[in-house]
Amino acid sequence: MSLKDINEDLYKTKSDIQKRYHEENRFDPFLAKESSEELSKEEEWKALRKGLSPRMKKIIRVFLIAAAAATIIYLGYLGYKWIKDSSFSDTKVIIEINGPAEIDSSKPASYKIKYSNNNRIAIKEAEIILNYSDNFQPEENPKLEPAGYGSSRIKLGEMKSYSQGEFELKGKFYAPQDYMIYMKATLNYTPSNFNSPFQSLGQMVVKVKASPLELRVTAPREAASGENVEYIIDYKNLSTRAFGDLRIKIEYPDGFEFKEADPAPTEGKEVWYVGNLDLNQSGKIIIKGVMTGLKDEAKIIKVSLGNLASGGSFINYSQKEEITKIKGLPLSIVQRTEGTADNVTNPGDRVYYILNYKNEGNVGLRDVIVTLEIKTSVLDFSKLELDKGSYDSSKSTFTWKTGDIPGLKNIEPGQGGEIRVSIPVVNVVPVKSAADKNFTINSIARIDSPDIPTPLGSNKTIATSQLSIKLNSKVILEARGYYNDANIKNSGPLPLQIGKETTYTLHWLITNVSNDISNVQISAFLPTGLKWKGKTYPDSETISYDERTNQILWQVGKLDNGVGVLNSPREVSFQIGIIPESSQLKKMLTLLNVSTLTAKDLFTTKDIRVEIKEKNTQLKEDTEIPGGGYIVQEAD
Repeated sequence: MSLKDINEDLYKTKSDIQKRYHEENRFDPFLAKESSEELSKEEEWKALRKGLSPRMKKIIRVFLIAAAAATIIYLGYLGYKWIKDSSFSDTKVIIEINGPAEIDSSKPASYKIKYSNNNRIAIKEAEIILNYSDNFQPEENPKLEPAGYGSSRIKLGEMKSYSQGEFELKGKFYAPQDYMIYMKATLNYTPSNFNSPFQSLGQMVVKVKASPLELRVTAPREAASGENVEYIIDYKNLSTRAFGDLRIKIEYPDGFEFKEADPAPTEGKEVWYVGNLDLNQSGKIIIKGVMTGLKDEAKIIKVSLGNLASGGSFINYSQKEEITKIKGLPLSIVQRTEGTADNVTNPGDRVYYILNYKNEGNVGLRDVIVTLEIKTSVLDFSKLELDKGSYDSSKSTFTWKTGDIPGLKNIEPGQGGEIRVSIPVVNVVPVKSAADKNFTINSIARIDSPDIPTPLGSNKTIATSQLSIKLNSKVILEARGYYNDANIKNSGPLPLQIGKETTYTLHWLITNVSNDISNVQISAFLPTGLKWKGKTYPDSETISYDERTNQILWQVGKLDNGVGVLNSPREVSFQIGIIPESSQLKKMLTLLNVSTLTAKDLFTTKDIRVEIKEKNTQLKEDTEIPGGGYIVQEAD
């Protein structure tokens, strides 16, 4: 084929030259076209793979919405909390006391009471209450108002938001050295957006470094039981000012028996009125007595110098304590009672004394004598029980010697014995005036031997034991009944008749003998079927009736000693009514069940309980009731 023919065949529209066989390669038009189409599809697929599916997009959308909602809720909570906290919080109302933590007694002191309201809202009705002990005496200040004993008030009124203030409290402390005094400030207020009151507290402890009043106590370091002891009390004003209305008050150790003092006490055996004490002025008190106790027992005497506050309490300016130790002795004696709880007894009881003695030394002791002295008016010595020994009524003393107890001839080291005696308490306590009250049975047991002298030489008493027993007051309760009563008029048939009401007046009477008693009340129950008529006498008494339980209650309160002994018994009366049933024919009826009195003895601090039996229609105290008038009869 010529070149011309090839050229024509190559460029004409329907040429077959392209269908001719040729080697396939990447430059072949047909392959290139197919490859291009496949490549286009592959790129499209890859593009699709790089994006998110609809399902994934939906999940992400839900997650983002939930996260946004949680964030909004959290931010809302934070906003609410911020608004709430910033509006009012009681922790943002603060009060505090600032000033010296240590101070000299009687020296001027100044303290700043600082207060603040750090809330966004105001507080109203604000006031500060200052509490302090009697040992602090504030200076007068027009803003400081009395608020009761040992407290003052500062009225603030309204405190605006983010406001603060302070008050200067000036005064003086009067207390012994090293005494700790507590001061407390309370801020009471009501937030403007609340109706209930709140309070904030601030407090401070002040230590007293030194006292202007010097106090010294001289006491023996050791003393034998039963030995005479002497206390010397020296006091002096070391300050630059005078003190007035001073008193010295003493708390003696247990087992100390006061004998005398120079000068003599002004109140009892414990208080001396010093009065005014000028600069550098001093004084002295000498007290003598007898000390008793057990071996190695520490006996502490406490002496206080001060004056009385307006409320009657003792303000302590200076205080000292000293200790006397009881020396060990060759002979010991211990006194106790049996069957007497807490060393308290009752009229009519019997007191059982037990004396235990022992040789605590290293050598035998001979010719030992034991004595027991009891001075009281409430024991009946005519009925005492004593197997051995003797009783001397002129000295109120029991004595035991070798002739009574052979073992007292010689007591070897570590040996001892026991002695018993019992005495009844009188039934009728001797009360002749209001001063006859608070009876105590005091006893002292002694043991001695000629082999060992005491430190005082002439006194051969080696050991002593003291004991005090308090006597409960005797309280008597009576129940009486009358048809013919002087104060409340009764009615109805007598003798009692079936189906008809008869009224009676019942009386309660109380006698209180020797001690003041308090919280006195009497109660009893009416039998079911009886009626409370509501009439009582006198009107001044507090008596009530519980219709549901049928209980009658008389609240007496406090009763002094001698009621019913020095004067008439305490008495109340009330009216009841009864309608007999046919089943009660020819019977005597109960008008009042058991009556019970309860009270507290103010001297012994013991509870008192008295019960008396029920009251029936056989009223022997009403002499105008005819014989047989207490038996139920047929109706007329």
